Amino acid sequence: MRLAILGILCLSACGLTPIDTSTRGVACAGWFQVYDRELGRFPKFSPLSLGGETVRRTDFPPEDLESQLRQRRCFVYNFTPPSPAVDLPPPGTGAEIERSYVHVTLAPPARVANRIAETAAAQGYPVRIRGIPRLGQRVYLGPLTTADDQSAALAYAQAIGFPEAYVTNRIP
Repeated sequence: MRLAILGILCLSACGLTPIDTSTRGVACAGWFQVYDRELGRFPKFSPLSLGGETVRRTDFPPEDLESQLRQRRCFVYNFTPPSPAVDLPPPGTGAEIERSYVHVTLAPPARVANRIAETAAAQGYPVRIRGIPRLGQRVYLGPLTTADDQSAALAYAQAIGFPEAYVTNRIP
């Protein structure tokens, strides 16, 4: 009996519980933002020590965040462009804002990231792809310089199937 209870506790602690996919996009966007923040603080340990203890510079080690992204299935392994193409206003209109980007998704297979990038580029969006060791390729739309571009790019990313898309001011 103790062994069964211990096994159940271990499985729930290991993150093997079912994921609510209706909130996946919001959860993934949040985890990506935390991951980006922590990468900016890396290296996680300072060479200086106070009282003989190592000083942490991050709240979460990036390896732990990578694990959270995997457990929450924040990756795209396949992408089929919508048919017919999503019809949104073309980029390049509206009031100027500080340069920004829309993080679309993370795709471990490079071919999937390239297909997403080609689909967005065909719609007129500038696209950037950045690789992350151990994770895959991240796809960004931008740089975006107007408010209308930013909202259209975010709507476009969500319309082609990426509810986890979010706006960021920089590419990590």
